[in-house]
Amino acid sequence: MLVYGSEAVLPVELAIRTHRTTTFQTAQNNQALREALDLLPLVRGDAYLREEIAKARMARFYNQRVRERPLAVGDLVLWKMEAIRKGASQGKLTPNWEGPYIVYEEIRPSTYRCRPSKELKFRERGIRRIYIVILCESR
Repeated sequence: MLVYGSEAVLPVELAIRTHRTTTFQTAQNNQALREALDLLPLVRGDAYLREEIAKARMARFYNQRVRERPLAVGDLVLWKMEAIRKGASQGKLTPNWEGPYIVYEEIRPSTYRCRPSKELKFRERGIRRIYIVILCESR
């Protein structure tokens, strides 16, 4: 198959008469090609719909395993370094996380203001639970 459903004809087939070359009709072939071109937007639309359905199915499958963990004021969080644009500043030795930070205000659901924890270092966290967040507004 080459272009628009037409198949290539070998030079041998032109010299030796085959069924395909004897029954070929140019006008009928051109009409079929025009019809195929007219249907092309419909085929593209169907392909787009199938793609969107597949994306929605993958998102639904992924979101089945995601659990929302609401934070409260006073919780400790870590910031992912990539989210605050410090991801590769020192190469592969750059820490993955920064913090801990303390949530001190909830702006709206899933949006918090954080400040650095002065009394608690990362290695001295003890038994307290530390959550990992991707981005938190700092002030």
